Amino acid sequence: MNLLVITDLDETLLDKDYQFSAAQPALDALCQAAVPVILNSSKTALECFYWQDRIGLSGPAICENGAALAERVNGQLEYREVHSCAREQILAVLARARGLGIEFEGFNDWDARTIAANTGLPLKQAALAGQRDFSEPLRVADADRAALLNLLNEENLSAQQGGRFLTISGDSDKGRAARMLADTYYPDRQLIVLGDSPNDLSMLNGADIAVVIASERQLGMMVEQAGRVMYTDQAGAKGWNEAILALMEEVKHG
Repeated sequence: MNLLVITDLDETLLDKDYQFSAAQPALDALCQAAVPVILNSSKTALECFYWQDRIGLSGPAICENGAALAERVNGQLEYREVHSCAREQILAVLARARGLGIEFEGFNDWDARTIAANTGLPLKQAALAGQRDFSEPLRVADADRAALLNLLNEENLSAQQGGRFLTISGDSDKGRAARMLADTYYPDRQLIVLGDSPNDLSMLNGADIAVVIASERQLGMMVEQAGRVMYTDQAGAKGWNEAILALMEEVKHG
């Protein structure tokens, strides 16, 4: 099948408890049809590779909200493309924000155990989540959110709201990275994109078929530029499975 699947992880291919077993039938069908499945996540490259191994995927991955395209070469992480400033620049701006009295907490403030407590990740995965190169996930006090966003805008930094955190990064987004990957690595394939939250919107709008996974955030109301938009009835891995199997059945029968 001349398809390419690019997918978010949290609460899309993965359930809230980080399980993906409900999506296994669709994953198996994609594998049998030789359809590439690419992860496009706010997670780090090391986390993406961890999930590639767990799920049975390979190839490049888009990490940290579109900040970079990562691959493993001889078992080592390499960034093929970088679309964001370094994390150190982001942390310098956040230090200024703190100096202005803006209250927040982020991964840079937490050790692996605290990241685990705040994400529900096992300790080893939490350690991978802390090894960031291009972004910083935050929890921001509601009263300080507008002030922080104004400062970030002045510094040409972006803020994307995911399922759990407000992730700060440079001038990058999932959509541009997804389109570059598709054009460079998999040209002329029909692009299916799956996501559930506001930070998935740019990649959903760039899809031939955008699949909005059921979510309390009602993201689907904002997807206006995709060739076609589907909405799942089920959340998480069940919704992912439902959509992919339905689309593959359509392709199979013309």
